Amino acid sequence: MTYWRRQEKISKIIDRIKNTKNDIAALPQKKKEKIIISVCVSILSVFMAVVIIVSAVFNHYLNKVNYGDIKEVATANSELMSQLDEEEQLDFDIVGSKPISASKDSSDDNLNEDEAEDYSDYEIIVENGESIEISNIGKEVKKKADESIEKNISDNELWYSDDVYNLLIAGYDAGNVDNADADTPKFYRSDAIIIASINKAKKTVKLISLSRATYAAIPGHGNKRLNTAHAYGGASLLVETIEQNYKVKIDRYVTANFEGFEKIIDSLDGVSVDMTKKEASFVFNTDSLSGGKYLMNGSQALRYVRLRKTDSDRTRTGRQRKVLKAIMNKAKTMNTSEKMNFLDTVLPYVTTNLNKTEIVKKISELDTYLSWPLEQYIVPQKATQYEMRDGLEVIIVDWEETTKYIHSVIYDGTEAKTSRT
Repeated sequence: MTYWRRQEKISKIIDRIKNTKNDIAALPQKKKEKIIISVCVSILSVFMAVVIIVSAVFNHYLNKVNYGDIKEVATANSELMSQLDEEEQLDFDIVGSKPISASKDSSDDNLNEDEAEDYSDYEIIVENGESIEISNIGKEVKKKADESIEKNISDNELWYSDDVYNLLIAGYDAGNVDNADADTPKFYRSDAIIIASINKAKKTVKLISLSRATYAAIPGHGNKRLNTAHAYGGASLLVETIEQNYKVKIDRYVTANFEGFEKIIDSLDGVSVDMTKKEASFVFNTDSLSGGKYLMNGSQALRYVRLRKTDSDRTRTGRQRKVLKAIMNKAKTMNTSEKMNFLDTVLPYVTTNLNKTEIVKKISELDTYLSWPLEQYIVPQKATQYEMRDGLEVIIVDWEETTKYIHSVIYDGTEAKTSRT
């Protein structure tokens, strides 16, 4: 029997109970008592049937979820580990660098970028009164960055609050797998890293993008770009990396690969976002479009959130948050049937360490969270972006300033606590 037919049967039982109300009132006392007992038994039966059906329905959907972590990580194979180490061996012999600063206005998705300072135009750089040869700049940058990371993680401090729930949302890929040789290892780096922070004290939801190219400490693997943590050890290592470097407690995570992302968008019949002319031209592969609001299907939305050729990786995080916000806005307008269909399509592509009870609880709270103001941020707020000679982009941050900033965003208006990890 289908879910809807069971519902119809329950409705008929409830209607029959309602229709007997007047008849019972006209009967003798003893008959009333018997009928009342019979009605109570019927009501209890209906209640039990509802509980069984609801449990069955929830289990039907919850059993589609992938619980735990992805299996395709380098830790599963020592040879893969060595190849990933080689790929992530950063060459700090830089060609150029540019300082980047982000607007403090959380509603501003167009993050400001200063013009690049191209070191290749100079033979030497003067720093603190001393001349530094071009070939040594990278070594100096790496040395200072490593020292900053070591100082930051040395105290093993972790911030948390009873009024804050932090859910890590990560989208991962395996590089350009379509053109890759069958024997080429596919490393599942996290392309999007977003903390959805629920602040119950302030009644706000904040989407906080972490720049994937940030130079950070990855437990057990040295200092590398943040997105590599997922390739080494899946979402669990990415969580550990974020907690160690940003000193923010991550309560749970939800991840999806790019196939899952496309399915999510298509199940919503697409999402609409405002685009610049350059963005629209890239997404729809034409030069005839102007800036404006456009509806995208799954594959187009994937091109949109992965785009960084027209600007920068930091600006790309704004596109990712725009799409996530569009998904949340669509969820607000869904009826029960639409939500069920959405879950049926999407959940098989989701991997999480939420258990079934936690998922049910969060779904029951979803409408409340969707009614709260949504704020957007990017961390680091200020950074220096280095483009390496091998084409890798690495962002060097001031960790003292970065942790102070993210704590002010996430724990605003709450009584934050600290613990030692």
